[in-house]
Amino acid sequence: MMAKRRLRFKINASILATAAILGAFLTAFLYPYQERYQSNRLEEIRVLLSAVYDQRREDLANEIFAQQTEALTASSKPCWRFPE
Repeated sequence: MMAKRRLRFKINASILATAAILGAFLTAFLYPYQERYQSNRLEEIRVLLSAVYDQRREDLANEIFAQQTEALTASSKPCWRFPE
């Protein structure tokens, strides 16, 4: 009976150790890749937002200066839509 318990413990311990080592290795390998991917996507978003802002800057400034709140709301509404 004691031999079975030891064997079961050894098998479970080796499975747990293998999973922990594999998890640590994959985390160490994939984390920098994911971090680089995220920073690249954020930079792309900044560039696109800057382009949209540059395109609409003059129109928005005129609408704000003329206090045309309805026109301002209508022209800024497409900026707040997000793709699903």
